[in-house]
Amino acid sequence: MTLLSKPLNGCARKQWTDSVPYTCYEIGHTWEPRCTIASLDTIRDSLKFSLKVYLTFYTVTGLVKLRNKKHRNLKEIRKLFRDVLQSSVFLSANGVLFMSSFCFFRHLFGKFYGWHGLLCGFVAGYFSLIIERKSRRGALALYLTNLSAEIIFRAAKSNGLVHTIPNGEVLLFSLASAGFMSLFRQRDGLPESIQTLVQYLVGKVEGHDPVTNEVKCSKVIPGRKTLLFLKKM
Repeated sequence: MTLLSKPLNGCARKQWTDSVPYTCYEIGHTWEPRCTIASLDTIRDSLKFSLKVYLTFYTVTGLVKLRNKKHRNLKEIRKLFRDVLQSSVFLSANGVLFMSSFCFFRHLFGKFYGWHGLLCGFVAGYFSLIIERKSRRGALALYLTNLSAEIIFRAAKSNGLVHTIPNGEVLLFSLASAGFMSLFRQRDGLPESIQTLVQYLVGKVEGHDPVTNEVKCSKVIPGRKTLLFLKKM
């Protein structure tokens, strides 16, 4: 859809208080000239995409939790479907509210301004977060902070303000993994669903067990081959 949008000639040099002489059909919902129909199309496509994402996510975490007998009940299954629907509505509302406010403020002010996208993003983000569960708002805020930092870095790099470090992404990944595993080995360091999933991947000899509330640490026990190797040294 971006390729179908109107080219903003010279808009890169404009200030954020300047306006552009285009309609929301020309630079927004380019597949449909009517704002109402475009919003309905956004609702349909957003819900379809959101259900695919969160149904997969919650199904995987739910199957991991079902390994524990205390979670094998009808209440947990109902909670699983409720979480899928609530998170799907949250993600759909984010896209729908952005598109709807995009058209609404265009008709309200009569033009598009540089701050138009910020206003639409604030409206969509604020009201969609109200729909989502409070327990997930912190994780979403952390995720968006990561995206914001990446956008700021790319913008600074394109303007020549910063320079990349060779293999810097490897260093960043290593630091993030170390911090994540440090939280994994602490009590209440990670949410129970993530704790259970990571423990399923790395094994029960590491990390904090959410069932027994114990912190486990693997120990290297030298075998026969190891002792023979040490004797030769």
